[in-house]
Amino acid sequence: MVRETLYRSAFAMGLTLLASTGAVQGSDQSGYVFTSWQAGAVGTCVITDKHVTANCEAAPGLNGYIPPAPFVEKYLNGLVILNAPVGKRVSVLLKLREPAVGLPPDVADSATTELHLKDLQRQYYPRAAMAAKLNGQASADCTVLKNGKLDNCWITSETPTGAGFSAATLNVINLMQLTSPLPSDFKRSFVMTWQLPGPPDQVFVTCDISSEYVTRDCKTDPEPDYPEADHAVLNSLSRKPLHLPGAPVGQRVEIALIRSELDKPQIVGSHEAATAPYKPVHLNALNAQDVLYYYPPISIRLAETGYTDVKCKVTDDGRLNECWVANNSAKSDRLGHAHLRLTEMIRMQPPTADSPVYDSRQYAFRVSWSLSN
Repeated sequence: MVRETLYRSAFAMGLTLLASTGAVQGSDQSGYVFTSWQAGAVGTCVITDKHVTANCEAAPGLNGYIPPAPFVEKYLNGLVILNAPVGKRVSVLLKLREPAVGLPPDVADSATTELHLKDLQRQYYPRAAMAAKLNGQASADCTVLKNGKLDNCWITSETPTGAGFSAATLNVINLMQLTSPLPSDFKRSFVMTWQLPGPPDQVFVTCDISSEYVTRDCKTDPEPDYPEADHAVLNSLSRKPLHLPGAPVGQRVEIALIRSELDKPQIVGSHEAATAPYKPVHLNALNAQDVLYYYPPISIRLAETGYTDVKCKVTDDGRLNECWVANNSAKSDRLGHAHLRLTEMIRMQPPTADSPVYDSRQYAFRVSWSLSN
């Protein structure tokens, strides 16, 4: 499986984002980033004897969106792909042009890479292949621009043929960009393996908060592909409500949970009264590029800025769980939800036997969301 590290640039606006959690300390650099430079079209085209695309048909993108015919005619038909096989219909990704200046920043840690790749594969997994419970693989060759962005790409193989993994692979590649040093021949090959995804381990619920800071009447957005997983979450919360000290009594709040931690006891920690606030230690933290991946595109377009504070508990293995938005200066539910989403990236040093019990192992942090021209 290709290992990429993810990064979102803020289109042409230029985006600055600050996170108060410190710098990522991982050093495993894979040489890839994800970028919001998505302007490209995925489809199938016949390659003429002059290596020009013709008779192109667009493939569906995220949520089944298919570009209109004028877009296909302008950006898919009539372009040159020198290495594509003449006389055959192949899956292609053709990028729009932009000035080839500037190289992307260095990549972040590899754990984030894997996390986001799984998320993107879940979004783009071919619907028919998922219904048929098919795994797959596709390979692609791409040309590389001087700024590291991938230009025209075409599929060299797909297994099983016609199952949709070609278009899905190109849709993910559409978000990729190489970091320096770039390949000397300005070409890059990819092999992407697709395995049937399960429900994401992070799940979001909304619950009322009782006077005892206990959740009740919890609901979650239905996931059409995993209805049983939704039922399992709600059944767990019905059997064992959450205790969220400090949550707003009488209000309904959104909570980020780790699915695999539901009904799992957190047993590490001393039951004696804590003499000082719990101070967890980061194994990794957020940097601006990591957080930028989660900045909602619609919030960028609407110039929604501000800061959000989130409070979480630290699990026995150092993950953040039972997270909720304690403060939101932006008054934007989108930014609050984005902050909850990115909590799955953070890892803390696992608590020791003399740490407080789970309910008292609280960690709060702020993310500032800001745009700059």
